[in-house]
Amino acid sequence: MFGISKLSLILNESSDKYEISLPHNMNYVVKEIGVNMYGYLSYKNKSRVNKISRMYKCYYCSFCHSLKKNYGILATALLSYDLVFAAISLSSASNYADNKPMCCLYKRKNKLDDEYSSDYWKGLATASVALAYSKALDNYLDRATMTARIILGILSFLSRKARKENPDVFAYVDGAMRDLKLAEEQGGGFEIHSELSAKMISDALCDYSNVPFTKSNKRFLYEVSRWLCFVDAIDDYEKDRKNEAYNPLFMVWKNNKNIYENNFEKLISIKYIEISKIYFDILEQMNDALKEMKINENEKIFLEDMVHRVMPQKVSGIILN
Repeated sequence: MFGISKLSLILNESSDKYEISLPHNMNYVVKEIGVNMYGYLSYKNKSRVNKISRMYKCYYCSFCHSLKKNYGILATALLSYDLVFAAISLSSASNYADNKPMCCLYKRKNKLDDEYSSDYWKGLATASVALAYSKALDNYLDRATMTARIILGILSFLSRKARKENPDVFAYVDGAMRDLKLAEEQGGGFEIHSELSAKMISDALCDYSNVPFTKSNKRFLYEVSRWLCFVDAIDDYEKDRKNEAYNPLFMVWKNNKNIYENNFEKLISIKYIEISKIYFDILEQMNDALKEMKINENEKIFLEDMVHRVMPQKVSGIILN
């Protein structure tokens, strides 16, 4: 879900990318933590650099500025392709990025432009921190590993200011995560899992973060969140099967006595109609919402390209691999 399930703060013994100073009691994790961009909704157009590519980079860098401006340098580690996509989805004629700023790593926090503290950018940053913290807490409660503990500790430190400024979004996301966890424990299928997850993300980024939005913007973001649930479930299917962990697509088997015996190849070959119905329903709803959106021309072209070209390619790539 917007890359939150794949936090960029990951243990990686071979990585030396993490150069940000941490509080003294967390210095021991510096050599083990790597910071990488993550998420499913990446945009790459290698054929040529055009106005759409430049527009995307404007949002990408502006979001990073917003995270640092409002919550410090460590918060920039939460930036993901999926969150940048959300920022573009919630843009409007009055809230958009049209200038690529110099990398915020070369600027002090108090020297960053005040525009990154606007309702639009600060709201996105706050919701991002809240979603990341809640997911990290859920991962720690599921698997109390050292990795999960380190990530939760870092996000607890990062989220203090955001929680104080906007306790409502944290309270909402915490409650929504509990509902999602309960649905998993009760063996809920993809429909209920994707609905709860998509509602949590769209509500957190819209209703609880002070980001200006329209109904069509929020509806599109909701359907994109369902798409992310679908892709994440496919991507994690084999790992969850081997670990006998929850996966919403397992419920497609329903009466099968041992769902963990069915690999992904078998799922596609036997349950093709059910899986296809889920996928094409999401695409149809997402496309309908996109047609209703009133946003700037470049942003609209970008979203149409993502929905009609990039996202289907991403699903095909995951299935074939």
